[in-house]
Amino acid sequence: MDENNKIEELEKRINDLARLYIQMADNQLLLSSTIKELLGIKSPSNKKSRRHS
Repeated sequence: MDENNKIEELEKRINDLARLYIQMADNQLLLSSTIKELLGIKSPSNKKSRRHS
C-alpha cells in the first residue's frame, strides 16, 4: 500500500508539473504577441524605416 501511495503522489506531481509547463508556454506566447503588438503600436513608421535601411 505504501508503494501505491508513493506512485500516486509522483503521478500527482508529474501532472502538476505538466500543467505548469503548459501554462508557462501559454504565457510565453501571450507575452511574445503582446510585446510585438506594443512594438508595432509605439512607432510603426520608425521600426519599418530602420529595418529597411
